[in-house]
Amino acid sequence: MILRFFGILLYLLHMNQIFHHAPRHGTHRVAENAALTLLGAWLAVGSFDALAQPSDDLGACSDLAGVDFGECDMALGVAVVDGVCTFLSGCGYVVDGVDYSGAFFDDEPTCTMCNEVPPECGLQLVVTTEDGMWFTFTAIDVPDGVTLEWHIDDFLAQTGGEVFEAGFDFNPNWSVCVSYWSDPCGGEVVQCYSNLEGVAPCTDVAGVDFGLCAMPLGVARVNGLCQPLSGCGTYAGGVNYQGAFFESIEECVFSCAEECVNDQLLELGWVVDCITLWDPVCGCDGTTYGNSCLATYIGGVTSWASGECPTTVYGCTYEWACNFDPTATVDNGTCTFPPMNCAFSNMGCTYPDGLNYDPNAEVDDGSCTFELVNPCPGDLNWDGFISVADILALLSLFGNPCS
Repeated sequence: MILRFFGILLYLLHMNQIFHHAPRHGTHRVAENAALTLLGAWLAVGSFDALAQPSDDLGACSDLAGVDFGECDMALGVAVVDGVCTFLSGCGYVVDGVDYSGAFFDDEPTCTMCNEVPPECGLQLVVTTEDGMWFTFTAIDVPDGVTLEWHIDDFLAQTGGEVFEAGFDFNPNWSVCVSYWSDPCGGEVVQCYSNLEGVAPCTDVAGVDFGLCAMPLGVARVNGLCQPLSGCGTYAGGVNYQGAFFESIEECVFSCAEECVNDQLLELGWVVDCITLWDPVCGCDGTTYGNSCLATYIGGVTSWASGECPTTVYGCTYEWACNFDPTATVDNGTCTFPPMNCAFSNMGCTYPDGLNYDPNAEVDDGSCTFELVNPCPGDLNWDGFISVADILALLSLFGNPCS
């Protein structure tokens, strides 16, 4: 204790010498004062650390969010920060006279005991598969002295063991549950994985807790962005999220993008070196790219078609117009129409019943003639009656030569 007190005193005295007497004593004197100051500071710090006492409220799982351990690189261990087990470094465990060493763990798995589920009642199910048919189920965080039971649907398939394997080649709908009985935990503790209630592709998984495991799950949408995720399995909260995951960021973007140009593809372009092979594609943005790689990572387009984009030609696209342009792809509003601006082409009688019907005519010119058949031959004036008026009409034509 005397040595520690001397260290503090020595630190204060030599700090005073450096600031007030160093200019008069030269380089060697300053170096000596600095060395003694560092020695005093070391002794002082050692004394402070030794005198610091853990807080009565500081437990093994205390959340250390907001605690500043300094900018040193010394590894302190793993502690809970904002509810997540995090590796921390700093200058020491003592901050503002409080010893936080009791809140640190040696590794992340040990830190997971701070989860909401008490360690003695813990159980997590890790699911892996290579081909989507043969699955390996691993139970972790299992308390000592319990016997696990593995069920496929309602069938007891295995008793004991923390690893269970099963194949589902011909069974499209199934579930696997692992459980144990514990009176202190209030009865049965169970975790399940099922493909009965899977989510649709492109489901946004923001806010879903897949556990603290480091197993890669794949790429899924989180707040609209495709991101790689890890966890203990794709089954969380009674829901199978396997359908929301993809094998790569590109596959996720191509499947889920709602826009033509995607910023994530453009960001990936900084680390992708595309070949110069000329195999043109037409991007959804109307731009021709040298190949699909350039379209994806240089243009950032989410879809394309093989071949070059058609060249845009402006002109009149209406076939009946005087100035119709068969090569035009976009109408520019310059069309003019007959008969004001030009004569009709291919004019003639377009009525099939006309005596002079022209099957090649495209525009009717009013020249059609028709054969008139009177169902009542005596009704010369076509009034629907044979009367004196018809006789007078006949007499009026009497004596006229026929031509």
